[in-house]
Amino acid sequence: MDRVLGLVAMTLLASAAVATADERFAFLLPWTLGASMALIGGLLVFSHPGLRRLLRVEHLLGKLPQGRRLLDLDSNIRAVLRSPGALLMPLVLSLANHLCATAAVYSLGRAFGADLSFHDFLCVCTVANTLSAVPISPGGLGVGEVLFGSLFELAGSLYMLGVATSFTYRLVMMAAGLLGGLALVLPGGGSLLAELRAGRRAAAAHED
Repeated sequence: MDRVLGLVAMTLLASAAVATADERFAFLLPWTLGASMALIGGLLVFSHPGLRRLLRVEHLLGKLPQGRRLLDLDSNIRAVLRSPGALLMPLVLSLANHLCATAAVYSLGRAFGADLSFHDFLCVCTVANTLSAVPISPGGLGVGEVLFGSLFELAGSLYMLGVATSFTYRLVMMAAGLLGGLALVLPGGGSLLAELRAGRRAAAAHED
C-alpha cells in the first residue's frame, strides 16, 4: 500500500509538472495522466464491494500461494482505503518526499553543470522514477540511468550529465541506507533483530 500510494503521488506530481511545462515534455502528459488514472481506478475497483464480488477477489486470492497471508493483506488494505485520513496523510508525505528527492537531484545535476531549471528537473525525476518503478532490473539500476540521460537530452542538456546525476544520486541513497544499517550493529541492534524475528515467528504461527 505504501508503494501504491507513493506511485499515485508521483504520477500526479509528474502530470502536474508536465502539464505546466513547455512543449518539450508535452507528449508525456497522456502517459503520466493515464498512469495516475489507472492507479486510482485500480484502487477504487479494489475497494468496491460489488466489483470485488463480481471479480471474486477473495476466492482468487485464497487459491494463490500464501493465500491466507494475502487475504490478511487484502483486509488491511481495504481498511486503509475506507479511511480518508489514512490515505491523505501518506499522499501528502509522498508528495513532500518526491519534492525533496527532486531538490537533491537538482543540486547534484547543477553541480555537474546541467543548466536546467527546477521545473525541468521535476519533470525528469518524476517521469524517470515512475518508469524505473517497473521491475525490469534490481532497483531500476541501469534503467534509471538511461531514462535520466534521455530526459536530460530532451530537456536540452547532455545525456551523460543525466546518467552521472542519476548514478551519483543512487550512490548517495545507498550510503544513507548503509548508515541506517548501523542501527543493527550498534548497542541495541541485537534486541531489534530479536524483535523482528519474533514478529516473523508470530506471523507464521498465525498463518498456520
